[in-house]
Amino acid sequence: MKSDRLLSALLLLQAHGRLSTRELAERLETSQRTAHRDMEALSAAGVPVLALRGAQGGWELAQGWRTKVPGLDDAELSALDDVASSEGISRSDVVRGVLRGRFSIPNVKRMA
Repeated sequence: MKSDRLLSALLLLQAHGRLSTRELAERLETSQRTAHRDMEALSAAGVPVLALRGAQGGWELAQGWRTKVPGLDDAELSALDDVASSEGISRSDVVRGVLRGRFSIPNVKRMA
């Protein structure tokens, strides 16, 4: 689902800073073209995503910009990232599960 992937991309950029299109595609389990389109979609939605060219380029959020996901604080967002990057659980599956109420953040924290 695209909305899950966009939220995952946003959380990735927030957690890791600059990521290349290749890194985003790998982490989101999509093609590089889809990752690029997702960054364009976030930008069109008003998220200050910066595209940086060159060998050290990639995508990043404007300095100091952070999103607030309704109902989640910074510790919970960090827990989502930790769970998603450990033991082969895809980030999109974790985000999808939380958004659909399949498990709560305290359960996610215990898994991490």
